Amino acid sequence: MAVMIVLGGIPGMLLLKNLDTRLLKMLFGIFVILLGTEMLLRKGAAKKLPRAVDLLASLVTGVTCGLFGVGAMLGAYLGRTMTDTQSYKGNLSFVFLTENTMRIIIYIAGGLLHAETFRSVAILAPFMAAGLLLGIRFSNRISEKNVRLCVIIMLMLSGAALVMTNL
Repeated sequence: MAVMIVLGGIPGMLLLKNLDTRLLKMLFGIFVILLGTEMLLRKGAAKKLPRAVDLLASLVTGVTCGLFGVGAMLGAYLGRTMTDTQSYKGNLSFVFLTENTMRIIIYIAGGLLHAETFRSVAILAPFMAAGLLLGIRFSNRISEKNVRLCVIIMLMLSGAALVMTNL
């Protein structure tokens, strides 16, 4: 999965560099909101998908990560395929680490990262660290059902943010 996501990130970065992505981001945001709604309304456990579907979904996830810089599709995909919170967190952490490391390299090589980006990172990093620490602290105190609900709500909010910022 991580390899396919990284491979998908390359065409995603090229599209980001060469297209006006506002409309694509809005459409993707709407898709993420609809996907979150489906996840919220779905009854029962996730079903195992055929290997070809796994590979295709991973590639498309990579394209969206490279294009939009968000892991919403990855979170939704893993939410559909993982059976418990520990598997979800472990897979998500590994794939995010791999994908984000490779995306930074690909973005630098493609000329998409500039000094302003690094200034924003420096400003936002403490907030990210605070959120991470809060998440770690409370993750074992919240039921799997509530964690799933939080993930779905955050997924839908990220989709709404994409739509709103690109209007």
